[in-house]
Amino acid sequence: MSEKRNRKRGFFAIGDLAVYAVLALIVVALFLAAAFLGKGGKAKGIAIELDGVSVYTYEFGGGGKVAAEFTDRVLEEISETGVTVTVYADAAKKEYNVIFIDPAAGTARMKDANCSFHKDCVAMAAVSSERGLIVCVPHKCRVVALSEKNGYDRIEFGIIRRVDKYNRVWITA
Repeated sequence: MSEKRNRKRGFFAIGDLAVYAVLALIVVALFLAAAFLGKGGKAKGIAIELDGVSVYTYEFGGGGKVAAEFTDRVLEEISETGVTVTVYADAAKKEYNVIFIDPAAGTARMKDANCSFHKDCVAMAAVSSERGLIVCVPHKCRVVALSEKNGYDRIEFGIIRRVDKYNRVWITA
């Protein structure tokens, strides 16, 4: 009996098509929201952190500031094209990250590092939006975007993986 009813009704009833249409609209709306709202606004500045401690802050249009306790481990070189900041991850100054800040474009990128053979942090995209992030896991160095709503003193977004001497991974926000 039910086979005859299914053959007579067809594969899809009007109610089935309405449910599929609503689901398709929800998927499209979520996709558009993620594509246009997920990027965030332009970064107002950047912060460079070592092991979760802010060592350098740069405000686009305002200049940079080295944290008082890290003046011996952070070198700032200002040129016509931008600012190059070298951050030493250790006191012996053997482990380093070089970050290039382009104030005109409002971006910061990892220019060089001696963290590993692959230098994954150098291949990461430049920080240009409020949610931008560059992470160098071996040196525990982060380059994060600052937003105006945080008063330039708090990071908008950032997750770092820490690896201890036993190769255990710790993830913190």
